[in-house]
Amino acid sequence: MKQQELGRELAREARLPPAVAQDRIDELVHRIVRKLRRGQRVDLPGVGKLVISGRANRAGRR
Repeated sequence: MKQQELGRELAREARLPPAVAQDRIDELVHRIVRKLRRGQRVDLPGVGKLVISGRANRAGRR
């Protein structure tokens, strides 16, 4: 599912304006990426965990 599709779905289910829903999705993605870049684990309830391995983490910090 693309971010735009997810934003539309969130807007519909949460009864939010589409722009507000998209802003929330964008902020969530930004937070996830920021934590991963810091080498922190991201827990996604019902989905699993996102972790950057040590090797991938070093390669991304060049």
